Amino acid sequence: MYRDVDFNAVEVAGRKITNYGIALLGIVLAGAFLRVFHLTAESIWLDEAFSVSISGLSVPQIVQAAAPDVHPPLYYFLLHYWMMVFGTSESAVRLLSVFFGFSRYR
Repeated sequence: MYRDVDFNAVEVAGRKITNYGIALLGIVLAGAFLRVFHLTAESIWLDEAFSVSISGLSVPQIVQAAAPDVHPPLYYFLLHYWMMVFGTSESAVRLLSVFFGFSRYR
């Protein structure tokens, strides 16, 4: 009689979401909150200040400043445009790294 009904799942937009999916979503949201909580408790560290100073330059200047570095300048480019949109406050600058740290778990 109830063979086609799954009481442990909820259907949202045509997809079944199980209790495990809901628990996983809660864990991910808790992790996101913990990454952002007290984001500005510590002041900017030297490596962050270096990244912000390079990213504040123009794109050709970023290429020139990053040339002696062993890392490619992709992060500096991303941070350059991120700062143009979200500003240069401590929390705005750190949110790009939080976004990358959070998105790797998807």
